[in-house]
Amino acid sequence: MKSESNPENQMILKLIYQNANQLLRLVNQLLDFRKIDVQGVQLLLSSGDIVLFVRNITYSFKELSEKKNIRFSYTTSFPSLVMKFDTDKVFKIVSNLLSNAFKFTPEGGEISVNLSMQQDEDGKSMLLIQVIDTGIGIEEDKYDLIFNRFYQVDKQAEGNGFGVGLAITREIVLLHGGNIQVKSTRGKGSKFTIHLQPGKEHLKNAEF
Repeated sequence: MKSESNPENQMILKLIYQNANQLLRLVNQLLDFRKIDVQGVQLLLSSGDIVLFVRNITYSFKELSEKKNIRFSYTTSFPSLVMKFDTDKVFKIVSNLLSNAFKFTPEGGEISVNLSMQQDEDGKSMLLIQVIDTGIGIEEDKYDLIFNRFYQVDKQAEGNGFGVGLAITREIVLLHGGNIQVKSTRGKGSKFTIHLQPGKEHLKNAEF
């Protein structure tokens, strides 16, 4: 791709590159499932600023938003939050949610990533990571199904994928002692909310 000067060949090479990356992502997701099924997955925790970490992941989608003419924003109600988390797995969580948002949001739509804090029913502080889009949406009776392996939200949608990403996302969120919720309206968009508890006392299967 770097050495090819012919525009037509360059376009073909880019298509091959994109398809190869998509295949690699699918293979890696299947391998993640295999690890969870056979031996379980152990969290490798390190201390870091999760606000900065999520922001950097979000900004990596900026070029895609410009290409698809999608309004894209990132907001946070606090400047930083240092906590223990598995960087590789949180990267997969946010990337999977954003990939789905861009996949199902048409040109001219809007996608946002919002970080905030709230207290749960027990008075514990929870970090909320929300990915909101104005895409095709999901029927309420499909909320549980979309986290099943290989379930396809809309078999008629172009590039609908194999429904692997959301299932992995939920598994990883549960490993972090959190939960994931979805609210959506068909034809208007979806909001996925990740709840994570700062600290490490609630984490069992983890290395520090």
